[in-house]
Amino acid sequence: MRAILKIILVWLPVIAWAQSPTPGLVVQGSIGVPYTFPARLSFRQAGLHDFSHQARFAAEPFVPPWYWDAYAAWRGPQGEYGARLTHHKVLLVNFTPDVPRFQVTHGFNMLSVFARKDLKWAEVIVGTGVIIGHPETRIRGLENTRVGIFDGGYFVTGPAFDVGLGRRYFVAPWFFLHAEARTSWSYVRFPIGGGDVRFQALSAHLKVGTGFFLHP
Repeated sequence: MRAILKIILVWLPVIAWAQSPTPGLVVQGSIGVPYTFPARLSFRQAGLHDFSHQARFAAEPFVPPWYWDAYAAWRGPQGEYGARLTHHKVLLVNFTPDVPRFQVTHGFNMLSVFARKDLKWAEVIVGTGVIIGHPETRIRGLENTRVGIFDGGYFVTGPAFDVGLGRRYFVAPWFFLHAEARTSWSYVRFPIGGGDVRFQALSAHLKVGTGFFLHP
């Protein structure tokens, strides 16, 4: 018991420092478990009637390519401001004869800028950005032939917004563990064979990871 108390007393100054507004560079990475809520996919193809499909999705966060989140920010007296990239995936699970393949696995990437503010019991993170997606589809027998950014099959598809709550636990003055619960919304327009598909993606994300706090 005395050993445990000694450990707590040693680390109390570190925990107090962790909540201070000391300026510095913050870099952190996460893995996690996302869930994308069902959404209505609206398909338009030249020469064919428009149709829609109420879709259900899987994420497969631990099947390569994994779900991950990378985050870099400058922390000042008023909070943190930075950028993050989240590699998410959206895979249709309820196929139909007209929609035998629909997945965004390399991935459904969210690139955003954000602000992070301290509360007494957590930190709140608010961000906005864009979705950069890599769709792989076959709709009514047609596959997309457009090549996207850098001929790599990636497309900037629409705006994204997110809000989350996080908490950091410092185990050294420069190293911490963290957890975050986050909700994201985006409006998506992907090219498909002969046209496009549009939908709104609402997702919940639970993440854990590690990070570094570097003083100037």
